[in-house]
Amino acid sequence: MEIKEVYAFFGRPRLHENKIKRIEVTLEELRSCLLPGAIRYDKEKVDSSPKDSMADVFARIDELERELESEREKKKCAILEIDRALMQVPEGPYKTMLAEYYIGRISIDKIADGMGVSRRHCFRIKKKAVETFAEIMNRKENNGS
Repeated sequence: MEIKEVYAFFGRPRLHENKIKRIEVTLEELRSCLLPGAIRYDKEKVDSSPKDSMADVFARIDELERELESEREKKKCAILEIDRALMQVPEGPYKTMLAEYYIGRISIDKIADGMGVSRRHCFRIKKKAVETFAEIMNRKENNGS
């Protein structure tokens, strides 16, 4: 597994999270169209075109709600996959770093404080943890083939 692939693997939950946020904003705007004189999240009046029918708006809301649930499920699966992969990493600062940063979504500053190291050193630990993870995955692939 290349380093680039490792970062992509660990970044999958964040991609789903960003998509979830976009869907939630769109849903909020669509729902506001259903209220007379509604105000959007940015406090501007919602302009719906005269050709938009309520049935179309409801259909789009239903579609987005299904898409939202699907994205939440994909995010959950990605996190579980990362968690299972981290079981291959021996206990220690590398595993702690990867789990807290990518699964727990804890900031580097808080991780550094918890580990008792500087922020700069914490970034070095993260880089080394990703490299170590890639090595472990490569060994696993080579032994499994």
